[in-house]
Amino acid sequence: MPRFGSEEMGGMGCLITNKIRGSHFTCPSRGQAESITAALFGLLAGNATVKCAIYRKSDNKLIGVTNELLINFGPPPEVYWVTFDFPEPKPILEAGVDYWLVAWSKAGTTEANIRFADETVRGGEQALTYNSFPEAWSLERISRRYSLYCTYTETPPAPPITWWQIAMLILAVLGASYAGYRLVRKGG
Repeated sequence: MPRFGSEEMGGMGCLITNKIRGSHFTCPSRGQAESITAALFGLLAGNATVKCAIYRKSDNKLIGVTNELLINFGPPPEVYWVTFDFPEPKPILEAGVDYWLVAWSKAGTTEANIRFADETVRGGEQALTYNSFPEAWSLERISRRYSLYCTYTETPPAPPITWWQIAMLILAVLGASYAGYRLVRKGG
């Protein structure tokens, strides 16, 4: 399955407890989002609740939210690539569109962190008590590329509408029936 995002495990980390953090990436082809995978670690050994989401970059609108997982972290510096699946209906992604891939956590017996690398104005963050993802993300832009990526299933674009389908649609709209009309299809 194709992926977009950052599969590189960055050398630095920061908390995602009560802070939505993520980076924007371009989806190369049309498809349906299956999951988001993030490089996570605990501040200490213990557990924390984490979930991820996708926002469209052009308007910061929420596109989809993954399942929520209670993750049991080993002691630092253990880092885990954790995969969060999207429930049905899965988000539809368009080719060439930029999306924010984000992660968010609430503390359990430890606090969750995400890995990142420096990259000019690719990241964003919003301090917010963990609950439901907001419908629109009010972010502060930062120079980070977070270590997370989206796996998706490619879907072909819809086939173009033919002249024959247009003619049938016009007849249906006008209330015409085939009785009394003879449509001749020439050349295919």
